[in-house]
Amino acid sequence: MVNDLLKATEPLGADHASRGKLRILHAEASPEVVRQCSAELDKRGWHPSVVQVDCREEFSRQLWTGAWDLVLASARLRGWNGCEAPEAVRRLRRDIPVILIDGAIGEETVAEALRRGAADYVSTRHLSRLPEVVSRVLRDRSERAEKRRLAEERDRFFMLSTDLLCIFNTRGEILQLNPAWHRSLGFDIEELVKQPLMEWIHPEDRPKFNEAVESLSKGAACTELESRVLSVDGSCRWLQWRASCIPRQPLIYATARDVTETRRLQGQLLQAQRIESIGTLANGIAHDLNNVLTPILMAVDILQEHAVDARALKLLSTVQSSARHGADMVRQILAFSRGMDGEKLPIQLKHLVNKMRDFARDTFPRSIEISSEVATDVCEVLGDATQLHQVLLNLCVNARDAMPGGGSLVLNLFERELEEPYLRLHPDARPGRYAVLSVTDTGTGIPQDPGQDLRTVLHHQGTRERNGTGFIQRDRHREGTWRVPECLQRARQRHPFHGLLSCHEGGNAFDAVARGTPDDIHGAGGDDPCS
Repeated sequence: MVNDLLKATEPLGADHASRGKLRILHAEASPEVVRQCSAELDKRGWHPSVVQVDCREEFSRQLWTGAWDLVLASARLRGWNGCEAPEAVRRLRRDIPVILIDGAIGEETVAEALRRGAADYVSTRHLSRLPEVVSRVLRDRSERAEKRRLAEERDRFFMLSTDLLCIFNTRGEILQLNPAWHRSLGFDIEELVKQPLMEWIHPEDRPKFNEAVESLSKGAACTELESRVLSVDGSCRWLQWRASCIPRQPLIYATARDVTETRRLQGQLLQAQRIESIGTLANGIAHDLNNVLTPILMAVDILQEHAVDARALKLLSTVQSSARHGADMVRQILAFSRGMDGEKLPIQLKHLVNKMRDFARDTFPRSIEISSEVATDVCEVLGDATQLHQVLLNLCVNARDAMPGGGSLVLNLFERELEEPYLRLHPDARPGRYAVLSVTDTGTGIPQDPGQDLRTVLHHQGTRERNGTGFIQRDRHREGTWRVPECLQRARQRHPFHGLLSCHEGGNAFDAVARGTPDDIHGAGGDDPCS
């Protein structure tokens, strides 16, 4: 209710007065003086509406309840000095100009009234000056109101800005921060202000920040730099600063923009450019390797026609197989460098399994017993033979690493009919018969951590305890950390696989891992999975 009353009693201001309407509260004991003042204002087109009061109580009541544009006050009133009128207006927090009007007061009294806040003084012997004085004081009030409005807008801009705004002195003491600091760093503004700005700057960036502050204090108009600032979670945010200083004043006005995400995207762009450069280099290397392998393959064909010894023929067959595999890898490198996928062709997985078994027997330690179980009626699958070879090789190598003291490694190939329970867990799978590649080992597995979610096994530290670690591999750069081989991630993008090959994207196949099953890869055979 009080707020409504204050709103109703606000003066209309200079724009209202300029239209000839002027509401005046006149504290004067003489009606004649009131009439003369009104007449002078009326001559200039003001058409004043005047209420006369002659005591403190009535003045206070009218000041509280009325909406006034101007107060005229005499220095001599009944039991009251009109020089106190400015203080009474100020106590109500009202911006109403007070003009002192009297004819028999000394200069000291006038000076005292002006000191207390009176806008001006007009003698009753020179009331013709009153309209000019009224115009000036109303204009001054209008300018003050505009300055207050602009200051409020600046404060609003300061508070709502998404950039980090800061005012600090040359000693690094923070004077004012806007709320964007809290949104970016997480600290409360009060906590930030308590410590010098340099405490929040990364130690490695403090020298250049001190240098920038020193250059500003010596007269530099503006400076720009980037630095890291500590955030509430312990990480560092990159801030891009732009600071300026008013000459011969110890205050620095700075704006900072959080460019952490921008720098991350720039890093990704540079990484993409490096990969593009590597692709160009790989293209040249692949052509050179192709030139090396071609004569080897031609020579093997010629030697096989003349060789009669069984051991020599087997050796030539091994050389030919390795050279052809190298040629396949060259084609894969060329496809990568050109940004293309390898060609998908029908593949007999049993040949892939048998070759991998023989390769493992020839190269793995003798302490590892290697065997394979291949079903005879497994269907063909449509895919890239080179990528599938890389996937199976990675599984076997990781299984070998998990058995430093020896053990058993079994490669299985069989068919499986995907049933309704499995399909509900894997929406992207289709019903039908699938070829299943399985690599099982008796390795130590990943150390058990009961408190960790199983779904973090492929992104952070391992949690499963089972026989075999073939699907994920140990990160050599981080002790106790495991990751998905990149070849599995690339192959999954090109083949209609299900099961473990999907779980690095958060699939539900983690349930199969938790039950201790081997590393299974389900491969579909073209449009019809297995026909």
